[in-house]
Parts: sequence; structure tokens; C-alpha cells
Amino acid sequence: MNQLGVLTIAKTTAARRLDDSERRHRSVLDVLAEGVMVIDPDGRLVEANPAACAILGIELAAARADPQWWRVMSARHKGDGSDLDIGGTVLQTGQGVRDVAVVTVRPDGTSVQLSVNYQPLRDETGGVCGLVLSFSDVTAQDVAAQHAAAERDFFQATLDSLSAQIAVLGEQGEIVMTNRAWVEFAAAEDAALPVLGEGYLEACDAAKDDATAAQAAAGVRSIMAGDATEFSLEYPAHCPTAERWYMLRAARFDGPGSGRVVIARSDATERRRTQGHMDTQSALLDEVDVAVVAAGADGRVTHWNRGAERLYGWTNSEAVGRDAAKLLSLPETNVEEVVAEMRRDGHWEGERTVAHKDGSAFPAYLRGRVMLDREGKPAGWTGVTVDMSKRLEAERALRASSNYLRAVADSVGEGLFTLDTDGRVTYMNAAAEELLGWTQAELAGRVMHEVAHTRRLDGSALPLAESPISSAVRDGVSRRIDDDVFIRRDGRGLPVAYTAAPFETSDGVHGCVVVFKDISERKAREQTLQRDVTKLAWIGRIQGALAEDRFVLYAQPIVELRSGEVAQRELLLRMREPGGEVVSPGEYLGIAEQYGLIGDIDRWVIRRGAEIAAAGDPVEINLSAHSIGDQSVLDHIDRCIDESGADPKLLVFEITETALIADEVAARAFAQHLHDLGCKLALDDFGTGYGGFTYLKQLPLDFLKIDIEFVRDLVTNPASCHVVQAVVALARGFGLQTVAEGVEDDETFELLLELGVDYAQGYHIARPAPLDEAVIDKGGRS
Repeated sequence: MNQLGVLTIAKTTAARRLDDSERRHRSVLDVLAEGVMVIDPDGRLVEANPAACAILGIELAAARADPQWWRVMSARHKGDGSDLDIGGTVLQTGQGVRDVAVVTVRPDGTSVQLSVNYQPLRDETGGVCGLVLSFSDVTAQDVAAQHAAAERDFFQATLDSLSAQIAVLGEQGEIVMTNRAWVEFAAAEDAALPVLGEGYLEACDAAKDDATAAQAAAGVRSIMAGDATEFSLEYPAHCPTAERWYMLRAARFDGPGSGRVVIARSDATERRRTQGHMDTQSALLDEVDVAVVAAGADGRVTHWNRGAERLYGWTNSEAVGRDAAKLLSLPETNVEEVVAEMRRDGHWEGERTVAHKDGSAFPAYLRGRVMLDREGKPAGWTGVTVDMSKRLEAERALRASSNYLRAVADSVGEGLFTLDTDGRVTYMNAAAEELLGWTQAELAGRVMHEVAHTRRLDGSALPLAESPISSAVRDGVSRRIDDDVFIRRDGRGLPVAYTAAPFETSDGVHGCVVVFKDISERKAREQTLQRDVTKLAWIGRIQGALAEDRFVLYAQPIVELRSGEVAQRELLLRMREPGGEVVSPGEYLGIAEQYGLIGDIDRWVIRRGAEIAAAGDPVEINLSAHSIGDQSVLDHIDRCIDESGADPKLLVFEITETALIADEVAARAFAQHLHDLGCKLALDDFGTGYGGFTYLKQLPLDFLKIDIEFVRDLVTNPASCHVVQAVVALARGFGLQTVAEGVEDDETFELLLELGVDYAQGYHIARPAPLDEAVIDKGGRS
């Protein structure tokens, strides 16, 4: 409608006059499907045709009489929901605005989406005297656009749920659509796949020396020319570390849009490894071989492709609108598990038993992905299914054919397991399961190195690259190892010897077989022999030291706590090697006692102690359990005292409860003889044994030596403090003096003095030093 006609309507309405020309204009307005309204500068409604009243849900007379009628046309921007005042802008500027997308609310509360044109109404002088609005209801068009977008999203989500790499080609061989798998593979550094918008045929033609690319281009061109409906090609794509095979399938695309050929590329390596008898996961979602099913949020089927028809037996018309779980005959517990995982992770995959339309059950591999709406909320799911029956039958046949070899391997006493090229366990015999503590079912598919070969003999970590088994797989060379360790399931090390040998089957399968045996008994024998050799070596070293007079004495002073003066020195034995190295007694005294050499050592110490005492220095000598009760040792003591001229009172002999237990009668006689000579006796480690109180009654003791166990934590442990107090009181009751061993700080020294202990020794007072270097301060602590 032109502006002259609208202006005539406005003027005649204002003047309430109608002529023939005006009636013709009104007739035209009344039959228009587009809404038309005339508004004066004050926002009052002057005129509206029937279509405008119907679209906005208003009555013309009521709107004219209502000065606030403009609230009916209160519009919001379709995109961000903001308020619009375009009419006011047009009245001010005199510039019209076209095709404004707005949402307005009718008086009944419903909303309508409009496409509005705003034009100024001018009088005879050209001035703006009102506003003309023409508009149409585009709500249905927007809904249709949403439905189309949902269809596109469903189709893309279905493609993205497939593990195969999918691309759709246009009329000229250009790529017009791809799925996620195609995009991800094309992004790899060594991939040569063209991407969206590039020419697939051009990429194939560019690889002139590639026979596979030429075959793929020829197959696609035959489909585009109408000479074939589908094409497939299996080809190798080996890399330095593994052999890989791929399956390329192409088929005519008869759907809407510009696509004409669908290309599906999938990994066929595992299928080739099972000699074509099994369909593997890499080919599960091949365009031709899989069933594609989609359902809404209510679980009812919205899409059921021809693959689903073939697999389940239900036609598309029978399946759409029905409960998907019931069509697949999934148990309710399985449905709840799958739904919970898809809600949490957005996807699910696994093996389940499903059923045909006729009720026959079959094993299947299912993979599903949640579909989201534009707001990111779950709107349903799409999934694929592959029949696993043939694969399982092939696996059963393969197991049956290998039963004989497995029976032989299981009867072998040595452990045996096989690994693939990645070091993953493929088989374990019964002996290997028993030795390692793992079953084949628990380790199948796991990397053996990470489970049972993680450390060296010395306990340090063993990197995978340094493993002899890994090198056998990697280098293709057999390795024999006579001494290594495997880790059992309980964490204990298993000493083993093994052979790792690579193998290759006739169909190109590579791997490694490892045969091993437990060498624990051999290791035990070796260790026993090594210990015996070590002992024999020590016997020779001890005898050599005695013969060559290479034993030396160290001395540690014992001080009187009240005066701080050195009362005596405890003699401590060391052995000097020919090279000058000093060996502590802990390394050889046990062997000397075991092989009867301790008596000779005791006699050497007694002789040197008597010589020191003869010089006027009181000393304390430790006697072994072997010497206590030995009459020849008593005779030796008598002889040393006589020959050296030592005062027996300067000799203190230290004995332990362990030495007394061996022969109490002989020990008492031994102690009494020393006492009669005038020597003194000290009972060492008092408080740690069970017979200490008995010995107080039976032996002519002079000193009780309080064990270091009660001295080291005397300051911090009340229990130790009570024990020391009790020992001091007991010693006084028997007329004995006490010596505290292991004093290592000044606080302990002072507390011992406070508790009434008579003597003390320890690192805080002085460390043991060679006898000729020990300095004893007669006036105080050294």
C-alpha cells in the first residue's frame, strides 16, 4: 500500500468522511494478510485493518478509546529481550525502519514473533503527522527453523557418535560435512586427510605415486557417476612402531542437501589380526555395518535406521515412538546403570545381551552419546549397536583350536607368559599364575612390566626401556637372564631366571614368550655358601690378628658423679687390619664365639688389662659367656696378676646375666674366686633380664651397671626415672655401687647425680679412644 492511500485513510478517518476512493482503499486493507496500523503523533490508534487486530489480539474500538492501548505493542528485541521504542525514533527522525524482528505480548498473555516495518506518515506540507506500521506473524517460520536446526544437530550428533572417520562429499567432490573423528585425525601431524571445504578427489589425485589414493578416487568417481552405489577398500598404513590397516567405505548419499557421497574410514588392524573372523571395535560403527538409534529425553525412539531394522527385526514405522529399552529387551537394572552413567559422563559404551524382534537373544556392543539442545541441556541420546555373535563364535573357535597347546603349556613346571608388542599379557600358564599370585584373567591386557617387573635386584626402580624383556620385544633378539626378580601380587620379590624370546606367527602377529623359574632355593644355597665363606674369612682374620698382635684396646672413662673424677676405665676391644683399618667388635665377636676363638681373645684382653692395672690405673674388663666358669681362664687371671704385679683391687671384671645363665653353679664359683683374689665384679645391663635379683643374693658383686635403655630417656620418661630410683635403692640395700651407662647430655648427668647414682659413663663424658691416646683427668671429667 502506498503512502498516499494511507494518508487518505488517516484524513478521512479524522474528518469522518468516506468517498468512493477511500472505500476502495479500505477494501484493499481488509483483505490484506499483513497487519497495518496508523498511529497519530500522540501514540493514539487511528486505524487498524482486521489482520492487525487478529495478529495482536485487540478490538479496534476498544483500542481507539484507550489512550494506553500502546502497551499492547510494547515490544522486546527477539535476541536479547530488551525493550524497543522504534516508533518514537521514527517519529523524531522521520526515517523509516524495515524488517525489525520483535516479540510482543497479546492482551491474553501469549507472545507473538513479528517482522515489522516502521514508516513516517506525512501531511501535505511534508511534515510527520503520524506513523504507519505494517507487520506479519513469523512465529511459525521460527519454529520451522528450530526444527530444521534440531534435525541438523541430530544428524551431526549421530555422525559424532561414530568411531569411524566420516566425510560427506558434494557434487564436485568437495567435503561439505565431517564428524569429530575425521576432524581429530586430520589434525594429527602425520595425517593427510583433507578438511571441511577442501576437495577430497583433488587430494587423492595429488598423491600421484600412491596406489591407494588412486583406487579411492576411482571408487568415489564411480559412485558419483552412478556406475556404482558403494565402494570399499582395505589398505595398509604401517608406521615404524606398529603395523596398521584401515578400511575405506564409500556409498551414495540420497538425503537432502548438497551431499552426494558418504566416506567412512576406520581402523581395521584388530580385525585383520583375528584373520577376518571377528568384527573389532575399530569397525563397530562403520556406516554400513552398524545400527543407529536415537531417542528423546523420554526414552522413546525418534530415529531407527536400516541397520537397526536388519539387526533387531523391527521396521522404522514399528520402532519410532516406542520405548527404546523395551525394543532392545534390556533388563531394568541395566537401563538404570546406563542412564546414570550417561547423565554423569555424557556417554556410555559396553557389552550387553539384547534381543531380536522374534525374542532370540544375542550379545551386542553398544555405544551411546547424549544429545544436547541449544541451551546445553540433555534432549535425548543417539547410539549404535554391533552384533557380537560372530566375533564370540570366532573367539570360541580360536580357543578350541589352541586347547592342545594350552594344555601342554599348563603342564610345564616352569612359569610361562606371552606378551604382545606393547608388553601386554596375552597368556599365562598355571605355573606362572601360582608363582606370581595373579590369574590370567586379572593380568590379561595389562602391561607386565608395570605389574611384575618394576625393580632391580638392589630394589631400585627398573625403567621400561632398560627391561631385558622389553628389549627382546623391541629388538627381536632373545635374552637369557640368570638372576633377576619379579614382583608377586603380595609385593614380595620372587628371585627368577628367565628366557625372553620374540615370536611372529604366520599371519603377522608379533609378541614375546617368557619362560621363567623360581631360583629361591638356589639363591638360598648361594647365600648360605657366601655366609660360610665370610665366616671362614673372618676366622682367618681373627687368627691372624691374634698371631700378629693386631688387637688394640680402646678405653672409656667411668667418672664418680659427686666429685667428677675418673674412677676407672672400661676396656673396649678393636681389631686393626694389616692396612691400618680399625674394625669394631660387632663384626667379628659373634663369629669368634661361634668357632671357639673368643677364649683366646679374652685371655689377650686380661693380660693387657693386668699390665695397665700394674701401672696404677684401675680398669674394667668385659668377660664373654664362654670364659665365665672356665677354670683355665681363672688360672690365666691368677698368672697375669702374679706376673704383672697388679693390685687385684684395680681390676673390675664385668659379667652379664646371659653369661651367668649358661652354668649358674660354675659362674658362682668363678665370681667367688675373683672376689677372693681381691678383684671387683660388676653386673652389666642390670634391669633388662629376669634373674638380676637372684644374682644379687648369690654373687659377691661390687657394682650394678644400669642399662642404657633406662638412661637415654631418663629426663623425659617418668617410668625410666622410677626404674633408676629403684635400682639405686636396691643397690644401697645390698651395699653395692651403681654405674649409669649411655649418658649423652648434661641434663641426664645432673639428674643421675640427684637420684643418687654413684658413677656414669657415656659420650657426654668421653667417647672411647685408643688406650695410648685416652686422657684421664684425675681432677674431673675428661
